[in-house]
Amino acid sequence: MDQSRMQTSKEIQEVCLRLMAAAPVCYLTTLDVDGFPITTAMNNLRCAKDFPALAPLYDEAENDFLVYITTNKPSAKMARLRANPKVSVYFCEPGQFIGFTLSGEIEIVTDQARKDRVWQEGWTMYYPDDPHGSEYDILRLAPKLVGGWCRNQPFEIRIAKPS
Repeated sequence: MDQSRMQTSKEIQEVCLRLMAAAPVCYLTTLDVDGFPITTAMNNLRCAKDFPALAPLYDEAENDFLVYITTNKPSAKMARLRANPKVSVYFCEPGQFIGFTLSGEIEIVTDQARKDRVWQEGWTMYYPDDPHGSEYDILRLAPKLVGGWCRNQPFEIRIAKPS
């Protein structure tokens, strides 16, 4: 792609979605009680190489930028999210000058069927009691805003709620 020309919104979106499908980690930022950001590296469940069985879950989503994240229910991160669900999730590819943030309010998934669908073999090392245990939690972010830098330009994509 000729990096000297301006990219269309559709091209930028495609670049972002390819990065989301390739990056092994993403960075979740939550806010502490004093409003200070705390960023944590998380497994990127959209990574097709690491989590190929989850690809259909994202293909079905109404929001192209939907993200699921797993975490331990008794963690400090979960306490912060219960107090303030406003978060950002960051993806980047520094060598390509691509980085973007998904912003919105994260949802704690309570639907056991969804939790079972996201569950991956081998996760008992993190959650010993399987997907039905007291430690396993899933977070769902359907961002309202995507913004960042894509090769030669800043961008912002506002996502309308599905009707």
